[in-house]
Amino acid sequence: MKNNAYMQNFLMLAPAIAATDSFTAAAKALGLFAEGDADYLTDDLPTILGRPGRTFQQFVTEFATAFA
Repeated sequence: MKNNAYMQNFLMLAPAIAATDSFTAAAKALGLFAEGDADYLTDDLPTILGRPGRTFQQFVTEFATAFA
């Protein structure tokens, strides 16, 4: 748990943060994610790379030593 001074500062600044456009946009985006409105795919990656993207399994297999 955060210390009291941190929480007091956060609570003091929260209204100012909430009033910003970027915070509002982020809150809206998270709301859309929660509603399942971000579960789409595009063909951008294959178009840019000229090949399909790797699967997660392929990525893990190829880069396992980097994370060891």
